Amino acid sequence: MTSIQYYQQLSTDDTGDPCFLHGTPVGGEVYGRLSQAGETGIEWVTYSAEVLDRVVPDHEFSRPGRLDFTQLSADQRRVLQNAATQRDWRELAVDLHVKTPLTNREADVYVLRQWFALNRREIADQLDISPNTVDNHVQRVKEIDGEMIELVSNTIQYFDIAEEVAAEVSQVELTD
Repeated sequence: MTSIQYYQQLSTDDTGDPCFLHGTPVGGEVYGRLSQAGETGIEWVTYSAEVLDRVVPDHEFSRPGRLDFTQLSADQRRVLQNAATQRDWRELAVDLHVKTPLTNREADVYVLRQWFALNRREIADQLDISPNTVDNHVQRVKEIDGEMIELVSNTIQYFDIAEEVAAEVSQVELTD
């Protein structure tokens, strides 16, 4: 189901409990997942922190949390529908693994826990490992300098943005 289909369902279906489960902001973006009771599958998305602050100024995004869509107006839901960007958490974890001393699995756990706010059971299910193994990876990540990981995280975001700008600029024809 695409983000647009999901949000269209939100505007007409009041039977579930639609929400955006989010992690802490990284590089000006808030990572999370769209969730609804009874839904199978997860929609991994990001929002610009600026957009979220403008659309839902009373919600606290500086720490992991839950934004209940049933409490939003139709206009707020419409803005969020258009602002969602689908992201593959696996790509983010690979970037983090390559640029830090984290193993592949530690990077997976870090991204899912810190950026997408999954709990240990959800991470275990997503990675097909036991919750105790998740705990071991979390402990190892805590031993690594958190500031270094945050710096790398912000660098990843910067280069993602720079690549998008470069792609757009390369499509512009220069004339004398």
